[in-house]
Parts: sequence; structure tokens; C-alpha cells
Amino acid sequence: MASGTGIPSPGRGDPLPVPALPPALAAAIDRYRLHLTDLRRLAANTVQAYLSDLMLFGQALAKAGVTEPGAVGPDSIRDYLRQGREQGLAPRSQARKLAALRGFFRLLLAEGIVAADPCTEIDCPRPRRPLPKVLSLQEVDRLLAPPASAADSLAFRNHAMLQLLYATGLRVSELVRLPLTACQLAAGYLRVCGKGDKERLVPFGEEAQEAVKTYATVHRPLLLGRRRSSYLFVTSRGTAMTRARFWQIIEELRRTLAIDTAVSPHVL
Repeated sequence: MASGTGIPSPGRGDPLPVPALPPALAAAIDRYRLHLTDLRRLAANTVQAYLSDLMLFGQALAKAGVTEPGAVGPDSIRDYLRQGREQGLAPRSQARKLAALRGFFRLLLAEGIVAADPCTEIDCPRPRRPLPKVLSLQEVDRLLAPPASAADSLAFRNHAMLQLLYATGLRVSELVRLPLTACQLAAGYLRVCGKGDKERLVPFGEEAQEAVKTYATVHRPLLLGRRRSSYLFVTSRGTAMTRARFWQIIEELRRTLAIDTAVSPHVL
């Protein structure tokens, strides 16, 4: 049990030390504590967070002159959530507070301590979805530009992979494990085996077709030497590319080209 904070330890036998709350509110929160620990057996951190939210709510009720759980109405909860917004509380934190209140009043309603659940009229705050990050046309052009050196086989491999990823929207795990036989250059499509071993045909355009053709016919044999591989994209050691290595290649290229936006397969 924490001392001097009014926040209880979620131990099952510990009473609830909330001297700032009216007795009826403190007793109701303590019943909820036992419900969380004894019946639902939630993790200690989860219980601590819920009880902390409820005690802050109880203190707000006490300041407003509300001393009984049955006297709490929807307006009391709206005022409490509004105060959180005014204090800059994030929507995700607001949603957690409302979740704690909903569980609390569901229990009180089930046990007959309150006659109605005041949370039923309250909408859950929705976290704002961040806007997707995008590259400018100039950044895309720089990223997909052909290699400067005609002798750099690794650069041509990377260029072919980026062109194919940009043209098809493949998962990186699919791209790096493409068999050599999956690429039908003359027809301009890939035969891809995805999740659940489901096969699909994925078309791609002329730029990707030319990049893959140059890599596959000229630079892939140079990377392999006398070695053999069934994979389309290979390393300088003749092994299949890995997902982690491709991520590193993208990041290295972004830095070399001084592109500020984080580049990922999803961004492409």
C-alpha cells in the first residue's frame, strides 16, 4: 500500500485508504477493487490504474457535493471527462478512464447499489488517427533512380527490389523470398504465394520490368558466380535476401539521398 498518496496497493486483503472521499464512495470503490482482484484477477498494474482513475473521479464528485454513487448522473461523468480534456489528457487516457467508470458502475448496478448506469449515455473518446506519412514526387524519383555505376551489381539489385515493391505493393517478406520462377518478365506479372499459401498474380509496369530484367540477366549472375539459388534476389554471398537486411538497405539509401521522411514499405 502506498502511503500518503491515497492510491491503494491492489493486494486482495488491503483496505482502500482514501480519506478524501465520502464513506459511501470509498466503500463502493473498495468493492470494485475486490471485484478486480478476486473475481477478474487482473494484473496488478491494471488494477492500480483503474483504482487511481476512480479515486480521482471520486474526489471530483466530492468537490461537487456528490457523496453517494447513486447520485452520479451522466452530467457528472461528462464534467469529469471535460476537465481531463481541458488539462490536456490524451484521448487514449480519456478512454481508459471511461473504461474504469463503466466497469465500476456495471458492478454497482449488478449489486443493486445504483438504480441506473450513468455511463450508458457517454460516448467513448476516439483517439485521433495520425495522418499517413508520404514522400514527395521528387523524393520518390530520387529513391527509384537507376544506379549511377553500371558496375555496381548490389545497387542494381536494390534498385530492382525497390521498383518491384513500388509497382506491386508486395509485403517485404514476399519480396525477399520470391522464387526466380515467380517472375514472368515477358508477361509483366509475378506469381506470388502469400499468407495461407494462397497464390495470386500481381502485375507490374514497364519501369519495374526493365529494372528486374537488367538485374536478373546481368547482375544476378555476377552476384552468384558459380553458386546457384532458387531465389530471385540474392546477397553477395549467394544466399536469399532477408527482411531485416532489406530494411537496412532502405534506411541506408534514405540517408544517402538526404530524404527526411522515414521510408518504409508502407510509405512506398
